[in-house]
Amino acid sequence: MASRTVLELAQEAAERAGAAPPSALYGSNDRIARRLRTGIKDVMRDLMRRSPRKGHSELVSKWTFTLNPGQFAYPLPPDYRAMVPDTEQRDRWPMGLIGPASAVTWARWLSGVIVPATPYGWRIYNGELYMQPTPEHSELVVIEYLTRFMVVKNAKNTQDALVWSDDLNFAAAPFVPRDGEISISEDYFTANYPGGAWGEAVWGTSTWGGATDEVYEDEIRQLPDQSGVRFDIRAVHPTADTDRLAITDDHVISLGLTYRLRKGLGLSYTDEMNEYTEERSVVFADDHGGARDIPLGGSGEHYDVAFIGDGGKVVIS
Repeated sequence: MASRTVLELAQEAAERAGAAPPSALYGSNDRIARRLRTGIKDVMRDLMRRSPRKGHSELVSKWTFTLNPGQFAYPLPPDYRAMVPDTEQRDRWPMGLIGPASAVTWARWLSGVIVPATPYGWRIYNGELYMQPTPEHSELVVIEYLTRFMVVKNAKNTQDALVWSDDLNFAAAPFVPRDGEISISEDYFTANYPGGAWGEAVWGTSTWGGATDEVYEDEIRQLPDQSGVRFDIRAVHPTADTDRLAITDDHVISLGLTYRLRKGLGLSYTDEMNEYTEERSVVFADDHGGARDIPLGGSGEHYDVAFIGDGGKVVIS
């Protein structure tokens, strides 16, 4: 999350652009403020769209949900922009080799001309994730994705963004948890983890209801309010001068605002645009939290490992 508010970034950009810094952004009809409000959206959209295919680490979230018997379509998270490749797993088994299916492959699956070589195939279609064949029992699925929501807020300071269920915080629309969307029914825990309960989650550990299991690390995302731990949410656009953007290194945002403001005012902006472009490249290059494909041995070739059957492994080039 950015160290400065959107108003502080906008004021710095205005000063750098040679314009009068606005005293407020939201609720103001000032010409400079209007252009800066639009500029914030444009800069963040540019950073999102130009990030590497696996995304900037601060724009990555995780979708955790359960497959339900008889349900073949699952609505994507409201902030979903794109899937991070090769992060799909079903009950800790990789799903990467069975999706996303092309339109032709999907049609052949449905017609029975061909069948998936693994338990499930999947496709993203019209804002939903489709599974083939239709699930017959509950299983946990985890997928990392790139968010399109550019603002991060602390939910403890945004109580109207919460609904309460069994002493736990849930981000209510139009917000989503910063760590990602969770769509898991309480029945799933009752059936799979006897003795577990929503209110017994322990943040930062894999403990749930007195038991310990690796899978809990994906489920413990919605915190008991009494825990005192930060609960951050994402919002699609800034709406207040005190809002903060998702990118911690906010200098690149300030530079982007500078060049867009000068362009909007009809001033020369080539130097400012080039400075922003160079800084943007550095931000992506220095994002050590981002996922990278690093082949071992320096061969320049990348190998994937596929799990077949009950755990046998096959190396696939």
